[in-house]
Amino acid sequence: MQLNRRRFLSGLSPTIVGLSGCVGVIGGTTDISISNEASDRVAAGIKVTRTSGGPEDVLISDRFGLLSGESKEYEEVVDDAQVLIEADARQGSDTIDYVKYVWSDTTEDTEGTDIEITANSIEISGSGEVINR
Repeated sequence: MQLNRRRFLSGLSPTIVGLSGCVGVIGGTTDISISNEASDRVAAGIKVTRTSGGPEDVLISDRFGLLSGESKEYEEVVDDAQVLIEADARQGSDTIDYVKYVWSDTTEDTEGTDIEITANSIEISGSGEVINR
């Protein structure tokens, strides 16, 4: 049987559709997401450290600005470890909030941590525990 353009293209579509569902599985869940729900720009910072200690265990140390409605995501940073997440936010010279949060990622990569900065606080959702505000 000779392979012509029509036969090649008719076989290509099901192959692409069949593989498209696998693409989402490869990336996993976003480990940490930070969003600005305040009405103005905020300056934010995040530090993520393995709780096992040591300076080499700092996974993220980042400062950045977020406009209202913007977010920043960190993919596949924590790999089956318990970490301490420290997050802070400022608006101008005023501190909005500072929070420490302990969270454990798993090899299944089923749940991340969402950090929302509001006008008055930092709200964290996930399976971890706030240990200091």
